[in-house]
Amino acid sequence: MKYAIYISIWVALLVAVVMAFLPLFSMAAQPDVCTFAELRLKEVQTDWSHAGFYRMAAPLQKATSTKGTWRENLARNFNDEASVYEAWKRSPSHNANLVATSSASCLRHANGYWVLITWSPLRTIKKH
Repeated sequence: MKYAIYISIWVALLVAVVMAFLPLFSMAAQPDVCTFAELRLKEVQTDWSHAGFYRMAAPLQKATSTKGTWRENLARNFNDEASVYEAWKRSPSHNANLVATSSASCLRHANGYWVLITWSPLRTIKKH
């Protein structure tokens, strides 16, 4: 009985330690897409194009820690999130970004401008 109590305490401590450090491991595997979205939101308010996205995403796609597929959806003159998503769903290229598998995404808006950034890591295919 005495050993069962010690084992239970040890397991509880181990679980607590793992749970405390788990966010650090998961965040390390995902880039900060919200920082990217916020930068793009500021930029599109003065330069309405995807040019800044391609310029900013190119080095991220090559870096080891952020290598993967980056996607961007832009919208302007919308008052609410539901209207933006409905418009994106009706556009084949924007809808493709919405339904694509992503590991991290962030939506930011201000002054009627909307930016959605998504990221998914490169997947390696095992050859048999």
